[in-house]
Amino acid sequence: MESISWLESAPDTSISYEAVGFDLAKEDVALAAFDSDHKEPYLIDRMPYDKLYELLANMAPTLVAMEPCSGAHQIAEQIQSLGHEVMMISGRHVQAWVKDHGNGQKTDLNDAFAILNLAYDRWLTPIRGKTCEECCLLALQVFYRQLKGQRTKTMVHVKRLRYTHGDSPSARAPSTRKFCMS
Repeated sequence: MESISWLESAPDTSISYEAVGFDLAKEDVALAAFDSDHKEPYLIDRMPYDKLYELLANMAPTLVAMEPCSGAHQIAEQIQSLGHEVMMISGRHVQAWVKDHGNGQKTDLNDAFAILNLAYDRWLTPIRGKTCEECCLLALQVFYRQLKGQRTKTMVHVKRLRYTHGDSPSARAPSTRKFCMS
């Protein structure tokens, strides 16, 4: 990994950044950015989301790269509304980059730096951002699969319970109803 010479408290918005990489966390964001010279990265270990949006509102339009997570698609929509281009990079690629270039040290700052560097890799296919409606539909599909799996597990437990109480395992649903009523 390149030597990181300093950690900034906030990037200078007067500089035109070529790309910015984010590692999103629950409460804050780790940020890495390259200016047009591409010599040394500007790194910020922790920045709260409100300051992040304020920073992006004052920045010239740039490429913003991030790893998708549960709220990343909504964050991407907000960033795009501020005039920036958003690229989402798979976590598999970030993990591999950190392992190969960052001595395997998985920290938020290393992830942000990896995301920043992967934004320049034109062989990677970025993940398409999803709309709010698509996220809701995906959540409903996940809930359905979970309920379907739970239903199957429950039926297996009921059959096992019937069997331990002497009911025939080949008996059909009417005897299950009788068993549950008694």
